[in-house]
Amino acid sequence: MSVLAVALPAGLVSGAGAYPEASLWSPVGTGVPIDTKFQIGWTMAMETASVEDAFSLTDGIQVFPGPLMFAWTHGTSPQNFSEATPLFTLNSSTTYRATVLSIATDASGLYPLDQDGDGVGGEATDVLTWNFTTEDGFPPKVVIALPGDGAVNVPETTDVVLQFSESMDPASVEDAFSLASAPRTWTKLDGTFTWSPGQDEATYTPSANLAFGTAYMILLAAGATDTNGNPLDGNGDGTAGDEFVSEFATRAEPDAVPPSVTSTMPADGATRVTRMPWISISFDDAMKQGETAGAISMEQIVGAFAALLPLDAFEWSAANHTVSFTPAQALDWDSLYRVYVSKGARDDAGLQLPVPHAFTFRTEKWNGHVIGVVVIGGAPVPGATVTLDNSTTQTNETGAFAFDGVEAGTYEVTIAKDGYVTVLLTRELTQWAASGEGGRVIDLGTISLHRSDLLSPVAAASIVAAVLAALAVVGLLLRRRRSVVRFDELEPDDGEAER
Repeated sequence: MSVLAVALPAGLVSGAGAYPEASLWSPVGTGVPIDTKFQIGWTMAMETASVEDAFSLTDGIQVFPGPLMFAWTHGTSPQNFSEATPLFTLNSSTTYRATVLSIATDASGLYPLDQDGDGVGGEATDVLTWNFTTEDGFPPKVVIALPGDGAVNVPETTDVVLQFSESMDPASVEDAFSLASAPRTWTKLDGTFTWSPGQDEATYTPSANLAFGTAYMILLAAGATDTNGNPLDGNGDGTAGDEFVSEFATRAEPDAVPPSVTSTMPADGATRVTRMPWISISFDDAMKQGETAGAISMEQIVGAFAALLPLDAFEWSAANHTVSFTPAQALDWDSLYRVYVSKGARDDAGLQLPVPHAFTFRTEKWNGHVIGVVVIGGAPVPGATVTLDNSTTQTNETGAFAFDGVEAGTYEVTIAKDGYVTVLLTRELTQWAASGEGGRVIDLGTISLHRSDLLSPVAAASIVAAVLAALAVVGLLLRRRRSVVRFDELEPDDGEAER
């Protein structure tokens, strides 16, 4: 979006309006065209030479100065602006940094840039910088087309889905699209397009069912472009400017053919399914809603036992070819479930499903946040390295650490920091140990470190015990020495002395 088309926010200028600030700048983000221009909106008229001198661009290797490498345009309508056109082509898939030094001044030349809005311009904190990344330089291509090329027995209610390698210009794609068969050619006027939020997937829904037993060709002309105007690489050879073609054939008229299940969501055997899944069953025929819904059940499988589950209301789509529903309550973590469709399901012609259809899936394991605090003597230890299996983080200034998206399981937790004895813990993390935030947090509590240059409590206790044992031996020796009497050291009593 051009900065010239956006009005300035009121009250943006600081310092009672004395100092200028940049209110808008572009380009920003990713996928920027390599022929982009640079635009800066100002809160007041600027001295143009100072702006050009203050501007520079770098890719981290080379610096492109504003006065030498750009052609400039400055104006005051609809707002004060400066526009720089590079005199060189930007590299693709490259991150650039644009800089406007605080030497840029207002038109009087007296007031330098005050980008931090503190009322004083020309400071180091007033420098404006921003980053952006250029487009990858490859032309867009179709990476997936549904129905797939060569597909047969495609339901006549099918949509056409095109997934692209990058964001596309919707108008150009819709103009370039056609779906052709011998009876007719479908264009954007004969159906509706819906786009993914990232504009990299388009779904075309025909306004009526396709013909039975008919060959169709999906054609996307080379006029389809990405959001930067790069034309389509239809055949995927790396060169832009050619069309994309894919063919499929619809199924034969099903009047005499019993219905069958063509696909399910989740797929049979799927794992890591959300605990509140949107379950869909698609048939190759339009189905009778009441009889088919009554034929569908869902149960939890625990060993040899199965427990029937209540389901929410059924929803139908694709001209009654697809029925969808959710369980009435959240499923258990890491558990096996089976969806069963009995032969009571009937198509619009009254034909029953010839054989029951069942599919199973397993829900996701519990996952959540693992937190804790590292201390020494009750004081927090910042900068400690905490490892949870293959994930590593650092404690913050309060000694706290956190891991997100940890699945249930048994983990080794290591806490290490230079100068401290490394701590190794083994913890089993399950939903049963979780609390807070809907049972998604496991708190490992407070973990104490000990300095490696100090004796550990165990080592200190061992030394004290050894000293006490030595003192006991010395005392015993002294007592034994006092118990030995030498006769030549005894003094004679009075009687003996007279003799």
